[in-house]
Amino acid sequence: MTELLITFQKRLEYFRISKLLVLFVFILIFTFEQTRELLITSSQDAYVAVTSFVGATLLVFYTLEKKTLISQSILKKIQN
Repeated sequence: MTELLITFQKRLEYFRISKLLVLFVFILIFTFEQTRELLITSSQDAYVAVTSFVGATLLVFYTLEKKTLISQSILKKIQN
């Protein structure tokens, strides 16, 4: 049991170092204006893409459900 705790403690120290390293890299990236603008723009584009995909998927399933192409029995089979 003691060996397990010592091993876990060593891994925990590694995670602390890696968290600090990731934080340092983010701070370094955001200090430069070009990389900051690139990250903000790409995250905005990703948000729009994901939102559009989810909206289109919901529209398709809602339309299929209203036109009864997906019947209630199929939905019950999927849930069970």
